[in-house]
Amino acid sequence: MKQRNYFTATGMVIALVIVIFTTTTFKAQNNQHAARSDDKQMPVATKQLPQDNGLTAVELKCGNAELPAPNTIQKVRCGIKNNTNKFISAVTVVVSMDIEKEGQTSSDASFLTAETLVHPDMRRNNLIPPGGERLVRDLPTSYEEDVVIRGVTAWIDYVEFEDNTALGLNKAGSRIVTDIRAGAAKYKDWLVKKFTQRGASINAINSLLETPLAPEEIGIQNGDQEQGAMIYRNYARNTYSAEGAEGLIKSLRLTSTSVNK
Repeated sequence: MKQRNYFTATGMVIALVIVIFTTTTFKAQNNQHAARSDDKQMPVATKQLPQDNGLTAVELKCGNAELPAPNTIQKVRCGIKNNTNKFISAVTVVVSMDIEKEGQTSSDASFLTAETLVHPDMRRNNLIPPGGERLVRDLPTSYEEDVVIRGVTAWIDYVEFEDNTALGLNKAGSRIVTDIRAGAAKYKDWLVKKFTQRGASINAINSLLETPLAPEEIGIQNGDQEQGAMIYRNYARNTYSAEGAEGLIKSLRLTSTSVNK
């Protein structure tokens, strides 16, 4: 299985999707309403977690995949339904493409992560509550021109509950979630360190937030940690935009007496 990132390569688009603040009631027919009229619709097969007393603890529902071309999927959207009495903090869904090239078939898979606890600073009421639903979506995926997508299958790899219990085969889910959180923490540590080095100046905040990520300097070790760092940077930027430098400094747990205006 290959994890996807946000960047386009000549062969294919690889994408990791992180859902943080969206709570959406999902119905499969929504995909058909959103699809362009010239897109082919391909059903997405789903594999459910084992049932307990006739009930699937966390259910996966997927609408049709949209294919503008035989080698391209424009969109895959799946909904997660929490049928337990516990709050869900993270879910990882696998989307696997069955592809054919020169008569040979193979599979290519991506991990889509709904993560509500990326960093303590960012926690809101984002946990998926009992009976709640959450939408996850894959980014566009394209293969070489001689590749044909023959099928799409999705299943839940990992579910993390707020009480630290978990479900699923967990082929990669817990590792991905852990790395995303580590990346967010590393970015905040870097931001605070740089802010302090620049004399705790309010004027330094904006330039720091616009500084391109430097994985080696921040201590980023893989793509999942990089995604976590970008998520925290986006959070910091949004806080700065909404609350100004003082609001962001407060969020970073820095005292106003340390700030040189």
